[in-house]
Amino acid sequence: GIEAGLGIKAGYIEAGLGIKAGGGIEAGFRIFAGICTWRIPTDAERAITCARLIAGEVAYGTLVETAAKGSE
Repeated sequence: GIEAGLGIKAGYIEAGLGIKAGGGIEAGFRIFAGICTWRIPTDAERAITCARLIAGEVAYGTLVETAAKGSE
């Protein structure tokens, strides 16, 4: 998995077992989480958790935004 304290910025993001950022996530294109080739990943391992998604498209995984609406 990928874990960052403030935020993640990349052209594209790929993680085998989950992505977690304390701040925002900004990807130039697509985001994949839970790309597990040796077994079926759990819901938690497919989670993309961040304060908010700034840019990018979740191609595989489940987005979990933790910031309250309007607190940008």
